[in-house]
Amino acid sequence: MDASLPLTVLVHLAAPAAPSHEYLLLRRTPDRGGYWLGASGAVRPGEALDEAAVRVLAEQTRLTPIRLIPAEFHHTIRAKRRSRPTSVEHVFLALMSAKVDPTINPAEDDAWDWYSFDEAVVWLRRPESVEALRRCEKLFAPTASAEGG
Repeated sequence: MDASLPLTVLVHLAAPAAPSHEYLLLRRTPDRGGYWLGASGAVRPGEALDEAAVRVLAEQTRLTPIRLIPAEFHHTIRAKRRSRPTSVEHVFLALMSAKVDPTINPAEDDAWDWYSFDEAVVWLRRPESVEALRRCEKLFAPTASAEGG
C-alpha cells in the first residue's frame, strides 16, 4: 500500500434480526453514483481510523454503535476514469443492540434498508465491497468461516 494515499473508512453496521443479524446499507444519490454501500468517508488529518469510523457512521446515519471491530481488511480504491489508486479504505464492523432507523443526509444518500448478509452482497457493486462485507460477516462466526462455512 502506498502510504502517501489518502485514507478512507467503510463501516458496515449490523444489528440483531431473526434468525441472526442484518446489515444497514445506504444508497448514494445518483450524482454520487447511485450504488449501495455501508457508511464511508475520508479520514481527517491526525484522526485515528477507529475515530473516523465512528464519526463517519454518525455523520451519515446519526447512529452510534455499541461496539466497533476492525475487519482487518483494507483495499485501494480507484476512480472510474483513473488507473492508479486514489485512496486506501479500511473496513470496520459496527454493532448495534437493535435495528434502528437511521437519519440519512439526502444530499449524500437517498435510501437505506437493513439486509441479511446474502441479500446485502447482491446489492454491492464492487468486488472489494463484497469482500469487505464477507470479512465483517466472518467476525460473527470465525470458526465456521475458517472451516469453509
